[in-house]
Amino acid sequence: MKKLIWVLIVAALLLPRISLAADPKAGWTAFQQQQREAQMAFFKKQQDEKAQFLKSHPDIVAQLEQEKKASQERSQKMREEAIKRQGQKVQPPKMPTQ
Repeated sequence: MKKLIWVLIVAALLLPRISLAADPKAGWTAFQQQQREAQMAFFKKQQDEKAQFLKSHPDIVAQLEQEKKASQERSQKMREEAIKRQGQKVQPPKMPTQ
């Protein structure tokens, strides 16, 4: 009787491995799915925490918006200056004649 119990215990422990051996890809895709779900849950939690933080700190939100606007203005100014420089470079410099 004890041998039968041990055989059943060993079989129960080996059964998942045997089923994975029959279709190893099934176990890997299940693992990948679990990883994907864990990542999605983690990112969702991060987004929720960020949203909660921003709701509780409107002064920081205003500061971030000002910085973003200033950055966009600087980028636009740099683009306009680059366009002006491109226009100047179109004309080749005149070579002195001898």
